[in-house]
Amino acid sequence: MSHRRQGVEFLDVGAVLTVTPYIGTNDQVLMKVNPEVSNGSMNIDTEIRDEQITTVDSTVLLNRSAQPFCSKMSKAW
Repeated sequence: MSHRRQGVEFLDVGAVLTVTPYIGTNDQVLMKVNPEVSNGSMNIDTEIRDEQITTVDSTVLLNRSAQPFCSKMSKAW
């Protein structure tokens, strides 16, 4: 009788938006905006994970009363 060891590995996929604000004394707000979108799959035959991650690093400077606008990250299929 042979014993095969099995386990479960999770692959985190989805979207994460990280925003770090820096508030200045001159009524301005500097924001570092870092969206990340990931997806992936597992090859059943080779048991190798295939993961794709797309990230963008942006810096935005706004007056304190302004509202930022964010658009979606899209992918051409």
